[in-house]
Amino acid sequence: MSQAPDRERRGIRKWVNANTIGLAVLVAVICGSVVRVLNVHKELFDPDKTTIRISHWQLEMGYRDALNAIIAEYEKLHPDVKVIQMPVTEKVYGQWLNTHLVSGDPPDLAEIGFAKMATDAQYLSRFFMPLTELIDNPNPYNKGTPIEDLPWRETFIDGMRGGYVELLQDYFSAPTTLCTYRLFYNKDLLREATGSDRPPGTLDELFAACEAIRRFAKQKDNRKMVPIASSRYIVGIFTGRYAVPFTAGFEEQLDADLDGKVSPSESYTGFLRGEVDMRTPAIKASYECQKTLCSYFPPGFLSLGREEPAFLFVQGNAGMIATGSFDAMSLFKQSKFDVGVIDFPMPDKAGRWGKFTAGRANEAGTAGGGSFGVYKYSKHRDQAIDFLQFLTSVKYNQMFNLRVDWIPIIVGAKPSERMKPFMPDPRGFGSGVSFAYGAYASAIISGQWERFIQGELDDYEVLASKTEEALCNPQAGGDKAWAMEYDTQKRWCRNQERVLAVQSARSLMNPKARDAPGKYRQALLQQVRYNNGEEIRHRFEQVRKKPIPEI
Repeated sequence: MSQAPDRERRGIRKWVNANTIGLAVLVAVICGSVVRVLNVHKELFDPDKTTIRISHWQLEMGYRDALNAIIAEYEKLHPDVKVIQMPVTEKVYGQWLNTHLVSGDPPDLAEIGFAKMATDAQYLSRFFMPLTELIDNPNPYNKGTPIEDLPWRETFIDGMRGGYVELLQDYFSAPTTLCTYRLFYNKDLLREATGSDRPPGTLDELFAACEAIRRFAKQKDNRKMVPIASSRYIVGIFTGRYAVPFTAGFEEQLDADLDGKVSPSESYTGFLRGEVDMRTPAIKASYECQKTLCSYFPPGFLSLGREEPAFLFVQGNAGMIATGSFDAMSLFKQSKFDVGVIDFPMPDKAGRWGKFTAGRANEAGTAGGGSFGVYKYSKHRDQAIDFLQFLTSVKYNQMFNLRVDWIPIIVGAKPSERMKPFMPDPRGFGSGVSFAYGAYASAIISGQWERFIQGELDDYEVLASKTEEALCNPQAGGDKAWAMEYDTQKRWCRNQERVLAVQSARSLMNPKARDAPGKYRQALLQQVRYNNGEEIRHRFEQVRKKPIPEI
C-alpha cells in the first residue's frame, strides 16, 4: 500500500524538477533577450552621442567591412557621432524602406533604389533632401588635395549624374562607386580544355573556347560543367553587349533628334519607312549571335537566380561568367583557381558576322551607383550630410573602394590593380536599334526573344513575324506607344510650368535661394526644347500621314 504513494511522490518530484528546469531556461532566455534589447537600444540611442543610421542592400563580400572601416575613421574625427550601418537583403529592401519612410522612422542615409518611395519622383521629393544648394560648394574633406576648390558635384567622375533626377531637376543622392561589366574566366579550366590560358580575343575564339570546354566536360563526364555560367539576371548583360555593335551603324539615318542615340520611337519610324526591319541582315545576325551565345549557357538559365551562376563558376564548373565589378571580390576570393578578366570579345571583321558590326558598345555614359540620399526630416541631417561628404572625398572614397575592390568615383581616387580592367571605356557606340516600343510590343518581343535564345523557337521567321505583328497592332502597337509618348511629354511640360513658377517665386522672395535662377533657366530651356511634345506629334503626322491618336 505504501508503494503507490511513493511512486506518486516521485512522479510529482520529477514533474516539479522538469518544470523548474523549463522555467529556469525560460527566465534565462527572457533575461538574455532583455539584456540584448537594452544593449541594442543603448547602441541606437546613446545619450552621449549623435547617432546616424545608413541603410543599404550591398551584401557582397567586403562591402560591410569597407563601410565599417570608413565609419571608424569618421568616428575618430568626430568622437561625439556614432554611425550605424543597416544592411538589408535586396529581396526585401524596397518593402523595408517604404515601411520605414511611411512610419516616419527611416535611416538618416538610405541607398536609393528598389523602394518605390525612394525612386518615384513624387515620393523622392517628399522624403529625401535635394542637394543642389550643397553641390556647388567644395567638399570640406577634400582640403589639401588637387580638387579642394572644385564644387562637390565636379569631384565626381560622372559629374554626380548618378544622383540627378531630371524630372525634378535636382540632385537627390550622391553616388559612391562606378560599375561596369566584364567577362571573368577560369584560367585553369581554359588551359586544360584548350592547352592555353590565353583568353579569347575575338567572338570566333570565344565560341571555339566554349566548344573546347564542352568537349572537356564530356571527357570528364561532368554534367554540371558548362562553358558560360548565366541566369535571367546575367543574360541581358551578356547579350546586350552584342546588340549595339550589330545595329549602331543605323544611327546616322535613324537618329532624328540628333542626340547620339537611336530610341525605340526612332527605330519604329525606321521600320515604318522601310529602312530597317527584323529581316534586315544586321538585325537578323544580331539575334543569331545572341542565340549562339546562349547555347553555351546552362539548360534552363532563364529560371536561375543571381547566386546559381556565381556558385557554378567558383566551384570550377564553368569556364566563364559575365557580371559586374561589384562581384569581382567574391569571385576572386572564393574561387580556388586563377581568375582572369577581359572585355567582351567582338566579332573579327574577317570572321563570322564581322561584316555586320560597326564597333563595340561604349561605356561613356556610365553613371555612378551605390547612391545615398539624405532623409529630409532627419533629426541629424547636418551630420548625415557631413558623413556623406566624408565618404565621397578623394581620400576616403579611395579607401572605401580599395577595401571592397570596387571602382572609385571621385576624381583622383585610384583603383586597385585588379579594378583597372573594369575602368569605363568611352570608345565605341552608345545605342542601337530596338523595336521594343511601348508596353505591348515590349512584352511580345521579350517573350518571343526568350523562346528564341533558349532554343524553344528555332525558326527566326516566327520571331520576326511576331515582332512586326506586335508593332503593327492597331489597338496596342507602335502607334499607340507613340501617342502615349506624346501624352507623357505634354504632361511633363505642364508639370515643368509648376517648376518654373516655384523657381521664379523663390528667386523673387528669397534672396538666399542662389540656385533658383539657374534652375529656372534650365527648366525654361527644357520647356522650350520639348515644346509640349509638338516635335513628337509633328514627326508622327509626317510619317503616318494622319493625326496622332487620342489617349
